[in-house]
Amino acid sequence: MKAGLDTLITGEADYPTEVKAKDIGINLILGGHRETEVFGVRNLAARIRAQM
Repeated sequence: MKAGLDTLITGEADYPTEVKAKDIGINLILGGHRETEVFGVRNLAARIRAQM
């Protein structure tokens, strides 16, 4: 929030984190443990390579 961000993207979060995100008014995207570690990282790497 201090940095001006409005979204947290992570693999998994506990319930208190979900409640806190709602309370402070930020988006919370839970991508799943395996999906964010395998497919998400591979996709991000491909996008970075394409921009270089």
